[in-house]
Amino acid sequence: SVTFSTKERDVQRRDFTINGMLLNPMSAEVIDLVDGLEDIRRGRIKTIGNPVDRFGEDYLRMMRAIRFAAQLDFIIGHEEFDSIKTLADRIQFISAERVREELMKILSATNPSYGIHLLYTSGLLRHILPEVAVTVDVKQSPDYHPEITVYNHLLLTLRSVRVNNPLLRLAALLH
Repeated sequence: SVTFSTKERDVQRRDFTINGMLLNPMSAEVIDLVDGLEDIRRGRIKTIGNPVDRFGEDYLRMMRAIRFAAQLDFIIGHEEFDSIKTLADRIQFISAERVREELMKILSATNPSYGIHLLYTSGLLRHILPEVAVTVDVKQSPDYHPEITVYNHLLLTLRSVRVNNPLLRLAALLH
């Protein structure tokens, strides 16, 4: 059955402020009860309400925050990023299929290397692609690889793939 709600309740169940705005189709007026327009102006990803609660409703939202940051070249709010770090191990409770789909969207983003780096710094990468996470401290010969670590080399390789093909970008990341 369909249950209608108030616009306030509808907005409060959304994940991020940039997704929490409404549009009046009759007047084309944007209804912004959560400062989503300001967060767009500031280039910031923020949750609606408490980040721990919001991510706790669906742990995949942690990856969605990173995907939006990589797609839009935004930053993630401090409270939100700290909450992702705290809850990162909970990504294991999400089905591999859902995680894969979100990872492919990150790899399709405007700046996929930024997305992968956010996955690493948040603690999510070690649960999603542990084979990439362990390369952070693996040194390379500066004679052949001035980027110093395997991880930096992988990010540079990923950045060099200009074609928006997530499978090609995944291959570059895992080469």
